[in-house]
Amino acid sequence: MKLSSVSRTFSPAITRMLLASDGSTTLLLEALTGGELTIDVLYQGRAYARDFPPEISDSIGVGTESEILVRRSRLRTATGEPISKNLVVARREHQSPMLGLLSDRHAPLGRGLISLGLSQARHIVATGEDRWDESPAGEPCAYKAYVLVEQGNPVLYIHEKFNPLYVPLKQASCCG
Repeated sequence: MKLSSVSRTFSPAITRMLLASDGSTTLLLEALTGGELTIDVLYQGRAYARDFPPEISDSIGVGTESEILVRRSRLRTATGEPISKNLVVARREHQSPMLGLLSDRHAPLGRGLISLGLSQARHIVATGEDRWDESPAGEPCAYKAYVLVEQGNPVLYIHEKFNPLYVPLKQASCCG
């Protein structure tokens, strides 16, 4: 994903910065909200890669018949407002310490990654517009999808949707 495509798509600077960043989204959201975020783990379990779009299995290097680890979560502000909805898909057979973080139901993944001190990189694979509410009439929101890579190996695919009250798609109009 090139910064120029993010710049052309989204006018608010905060949205462009969040989507273009290859650093910790958790830390950026905490800076945005001015407080520590909490996590709600909505689902955690195993699935087959065939149950997800092929770009997910391709991005973490597994075949469609591979068993994968899946976690769906929500990050909340100090006041309880949801700020992001997250899907994490992991290669089950990989032996990275990152996988152990998925079982922590109390700390956001971003903080756990920082505490591990691992040398890892984030490769943004897509940004764009999604739906905050999963219904077809749901409010539009920005999203970012990326892969966490450790020592050259893709380990986690992460798709984050952002609450449009905090991460707007369009610049607020002035003066009505």
